[in-house]
Amino acid sequence: MSSGPPVRVRTGGEYGVASSSLTRSDQRVVNGSWTSGQSLAFLAAVDEPKAAPGRGPMGGRYEAAIATFVAVLALAVSAYTAYIQRQQVRAQVWPILEYGSGNEPALRLWLANKGVGPALIRHVVVTVDGNPAADWNAAMRSLFGARVNRPGRYSYSQETIGDRVLSAGENLAIFIPHFDATQEELRTAFDKDRFRIGVEICYCSTLGDCWTLVAAGRQPARTNERGRCPAPSAATFKQ
Repeated sequence: MSSGPPVRVRTGGEYGVASSSLTRSDQRVVNGSWTSGQSLAFLAAVDEPKAAPGRGPMGGRYEAAIATFVAVLALAVSAYTAYIQRQQVRAQVWPILEYGSGNEPALRLWLANKGVGPALIRHVVVTVDGNPAADWNAAMRSLFGARVNRPGRYSYSQETIGDRVLSAGENLAIFIPHFDATQEELRTAFDKDRFRIGVEICYCSTLGDCWTLVAAGRQPARTNERGRCPAPSAATFKQ
């Protein structure tokens, strides 16, 4: 047989050189089977280590981009889940204050919490014709002027408004005037002029979300969300 070019044969992890000029005596046992030197050369070629597909520079960048995208997506999902959970908790403790007045069974001004959570009242302003009143005495004088000094018995009952907690569903009579029989004129006047009294009440939920209720006269009341309640000032209602 003619001899051919040398071939590399792997033995014990190293490659040696073997001639392709083979005879029967060149047969070897590989994995328990008899094979020729040419087959050994073929197996050696198959056994050559090869680079894994997709492991080049472009493949590495692609895998890094995918990993970054997955991490960002997971962070976004986590943030959105936390936002939804907070909104759900916020809805469960949301207070809604409402101000009004009535004349049955008695003349009164009232404040109610129509929400589902407690209202933490932080700041109160009471107005008459849009002007702040220092207290209920000042408010009554703004309404009636010197008429409150006429002979007769005049008094009122009040509930503290500022720095208190109004529970969900609670209705509070914040001001109840009392007139005796000689002051029926004042009673009739208050029943007519009670709509001149308004309030600006800042309150918060147990989560720290705050709102301001603005209710004045016969105008529709409005509630504005705000970051925090104002500090006490000259306009703050005193009790």
